[in-house]
Amino acid sequence: VVIEQQSLWNIASSLTALDMSSCGMTDNGLKEIVVLQALQSLDISKNLLSSVELLQQMLLRLPRLQRLAISGNDGLTAGAKWRERLVIAGEQLEQIDERPVTAHERQFLQSLAARSQRRGGGGKP
Repeated sequence: VVIEQQSLWNIASSLTALDMSSCGMTDNGLKEIVVLQALQSLDISKNLLSSVELLQQMLLRLPRLQRLAISGNDGLTAGAKWRERLVIAGEQLEQIDERPVTAHERQFLQSLAARSQRRGGGGKP
């Protein structure tokens, strides 16, 4: 899938939901999505994504994102603690793959990351 940058800029302030499931998206496609600042729901399931780090960077730049679907990206979800890392990066996330992100879960993971950072662990839970 190729998305023209100008097209994204034209809808960036109004698009609230985007379904890009099963379209063969690779990690490079995540870089294009960050202009969609009004995005609240994103389905990028069943693609070829593998970088939790790039997904974390995208989440940091999407301040309104509440729902994220990423199942079916085996290279992404096969690693350790991927969910924890996404919960911390996506401060407004309420749901990952239809599983709720609770306030308690977020608070616990943020505390764990802060403690790890103080010890020199880089902040990854």
